[in-house]
Amino acid sequence: MKSLKNTLNLSIGFIALIAIALGACNQSQKKTQDDLQQSVIASHDSLMNQMSTLMEKKMQLNYLVAHLDSLKAKNPSLDTADLRVQLNDAANHLAKADEDMMAWMHEFSPEYDGKSEDEVITYLKGEQEKLNNLENAFKQAIVHSDSLVRSLNK
Repeated sequence: MKSLKNTLNLSIGFIALIAIALGACNQSQKKTQDDLQQSVIASHDSLMNQMSTLMEKKMQLNYLVAHLDSLKAKNPSLDTADLRVQLNDAANHLAKADEDMMAWMHEFSPEYDGKSEDEVITYLKGEQEKLNNLENAFKQAIVHSDSLVRSLNK
């Protein structure tokens, strides 16, 4: 009888240990999920703060396209046909970055009903990667635009 009681106590202790370990694993996954969710939100917010910069730069480039004759008057050797292409290209990159952000926001789903924690974590990692790519596109478009404008102010 004592042996059965010891075995039963060991079994209950082992089951409790497994339950605690599984609970810790679930808490770890939940923390990972929460951390990823916060990272995605922070990246989104950062990009949203840059949206007005994209539009300001695009307006600046469009203004320059509309006033190429003034630039030509200041610098008669300026190739305005080539400059028009460069300005429009830079404006298109800014617009594409904006459109890509809008598309991401439209496609993003914060609803995880019916998904396992692993599926949610995989989804959020993928979304973070998309936002990282968008951030790079924003930076490249802004740097290119700034560089082009600076070259005209020399």
